[in-house]
Amino acid sequence: MPTWRLAFYANRDDKYPSRFDIIDAKDDTDAAVQASKMMGNSEMRVDVTRTIVKNK
Repeated sequence: MPTWRLAFYANRDDKYPSRFDIIDAKDDTDAAVQASKMMGNSEMRVDVTRTIVKNK
């Protein structure tokens, strides 16, 4: 299953994420759904990027 990197941002125009997370999801749609469920109340956006995690 592909691995996805999530970068959460507190403000819409922030250049630097407030936190990161790594998830497994079958495709980009599934990753986006999971990411939106993980967003905190103070987070305005999340960037989802497919990635390779070594030694997982």
